[in-house]
Amino acid sequence: MTYNVKDIKEINSSAVKVTFNVDMYIDEKLTENFPETYIFSYGNINTIERVIEKGKRENIVETASASTLRTFQEFGKKLIK
Repeated sequence: MTYNVKDIKEINSSAVKVTFNVDMYIDEKLTENFPETYIFSYGNINTIERVIEKGKRENIVETASASTLRTFQEFGKKLIK
């Protein structure tokens, strides 16, 4: 899967909404494309506290694999610069 940024909107000083176009591949062939929206919420020292997919309750910061979490955190840090 690849995530391509479609839209970024600041909700307030501690939250940003990001919509991605997600491309899903099977055997290196594009099989599906769909949007996913996430809310990135930040703490007092500009650290990501929560990343939640729109319509869901699961906090990716607490449940994602280490590599997925690292990717979201690196992307999230760029949003607040």
